[in-house]
Amino acid sequence: GGTTPQAVFQRFGYRRHLHFVLPSRSSDVNVGWPHLMKPEDYLPPIPGRPFDLLVFHTVYNRQIFRSLMPNNTVYLAIVREPYSHLKSVMNWFAVARKYGLTKRKPVTSLMKNPAELDRQWLTSKDGYKQPFSWT
Repeated sequence: GGTTPQAVFQRFGYRRHLHFVLPSRSSDVNVGWPHLMKPEDYLPPIPGRPFDLLVFHTVYNRQIFRSLMPNNTVYLAIVREPYSHLKSVMNWFAVARKYGLTKRKPVTSLMKNPAELDRQWLTSKDGYKQPFSWT
């Protein structure tokens, strides 16, 4: 997944004394995700030093990134094979438990009726509309 290359880039930046975009909350592994990144989502840069690396989950937006990173920034993204990514997401976010899917074949259970499961998630009991979909 994404944590292995993230660790490689963190080590690369640390050894070269580079400056990272860091989440404002120390417990967070995201910077703004699943929404566009806002200044309150990350710690401010050291005055006079631009950021060099952003290695956390975020939503790409060219205008935001150009205002944050140097002009010569190289952008990389992790693109995964869809089925293995789906299984990983289901495991990480405990989707089977949230939807009450069978533990033996949760992906198969999910794929039987994803629209109904989405409807249940997107329209929560407290009226809060989720900003993303599990399915």
